[in-house]
Amino acid sequence: MLSTLVALFTLIFSSLSWSQDRPLILKSPENQYVLHRKNKAWVSETCLKAKCQALNQAKGKNKNPSTSQWASHPAAAFCEQNQGKHITVTRPTGDQDGLCLFPDKSFILSWDYFYLNRQKK
Repeated sequence: MLSTLVALFTLIFSSLSWSQDRPLILKSPENQYVLHRKNKAWVSETCLKAKCQALNQAKGKNKNPSTSQWASHPAAAFCEQNQGKHITVTRPTGDQDGLCLFPDKSFILSWDYFYLNRQKK
């Protein structure tokens, strides 16, 4: 019994760390987006090689989220307020997530963008 629990724990732990090292592939009806881990966020490959709007925006140039058409989704509102376009994408598991697309073609998960930029009180 104990060996079964240890094996199960090892399998779960290794799969969690494995997923952080692999690209995350998300799909919208029009496109497929490949994201990579950088600075505690899932971002486009362009952000791994050069400066990109998705991460440049993360340096304090942003407005606070407010009530808007996205009132029920503050990360989407924050994206739209900061030159981004928010879209809904689907994970391989079928779960949905939000993606913030920027004019320079870089992108970041909406909630990652929101949390990287939230103002500390």
